[in-house]
Amino acid sequence: MGELILEVNALTRSLQEQRFGEVEATTLLRKTLAQIDVAMFGFDQQGYLCLVNDSGQQVLDKGNKDILGLQAKDLGLADCLDGATPRVVDLELPGGVRRWELRRTTYREKGLSHQLIFLSDLTRTLHEEERVAWKRLIQIMRHEINNSLTPIQSVSQTLQTRIKQDSSPEQWRGDVQEGLEIIAARSEELSRFIASYSKLTRLPDPVFEGVNVHTWVQHVTGLETRVTIILQTGPDVVIEADRGQLDQLLINVVTNAVEASLVSSSDGNGEVKVGWRIVGRHLQVWVDDDGPGLDETNDVFVPFFTTKAKGSGIGLALSRQIAEAHGGYLTLENRAQGNGCRACLWLPLEQSSS
Repeated sequence: MGELILEVNALTRSLQEQRFGEVEATTLLRKTLAQIDVAMFGFDQQGYLCLVNDSGQQVLDKGNKDILGLQAKDLGLADCLDGATPRVVDLELPGGVRRWELRRTTYREKGLSHQLIFLSDLTRTLHEEERVAWKRLIQIMRHEINNSLTPIQSVSQTLQTRIKQDSSPEQWRGDVQEGLEIIAARSEELSRFIASYSKLTRLPDPVFEGVNVHTWVQHVTGLETRVTIILQTGPDVVIEADRGQLDQLLINVVTNAVEASLVSSSDGNGEVKVGWRIVGRHLQVWVDDDGPGLDETNDVFVPFFTTKAKGSGIGLALSRQIAEAHGGYLTLENRAQGNGCRACLWLPLEQSSS
């Protein structure tokens, strides 16, 4: 009997230690969840809220006691319990309509399955990125406009001073003619700048049709004669795309590569390589040049940013816009080996039915 009592006491102590361990672990978990800035909500099988962290309370603008036990539909979170995740959702919550990244998983409590959803606020991030993009764009636009307005203003002031002088018209006729030519040239440049901006903001929706990749790439590369274009052909494949827009995209990218190559080899002895391959469900078209490369690749897709003396800063920005309209994307990076850059265009082989 004594041995039995000892075993019971030992079992009791073991259960108590396990119980204390669970309590400590639960306390640590709750404290951790309280510190993260991702809103978290736990729902039981009937859709009732049974767990929420501090960020979740802030999102709903209510305390624990006011929301625990309410159904997801009453909290505006019913759509979060269904559908694939991760995904981006727009939810109308007490703070207004905002964009969130939704993730969902499951957990068990007291033997029953529960759903745990996480909401990350994307609105603030998107607004910050938008603000930075606008700031960079305005800086470039201000620079471009000032490049035209400053000489116009200077020449106008010079002409006004010249006209007020007592010298005869024949003496300042040449100065006036030269000044008007400068004003006309800068006005034309400013007009070109505005036209480029309009072009960037008026890209029509692509009209999809079957495009043979070999025919498309061979046609565009055949237009360039300033340097040698080495075509490294890939598989015979047809994609769904807008042929006209793809022509414009690839012309811009190849032209950019050729002009970069000419910087390093002004005699035209440089070369540009163009090829393609299939990666999963996507087509990858790449363009390599042997130019000097870029000090900073983050700005090359900003509208009106250019490192060329006579560049418009529109080509690559428009090309990326075309790529994204096709469900793809465009990158430009310095090559890992050798000089120059590599532009990579990724396009889906087939367009989604949606």
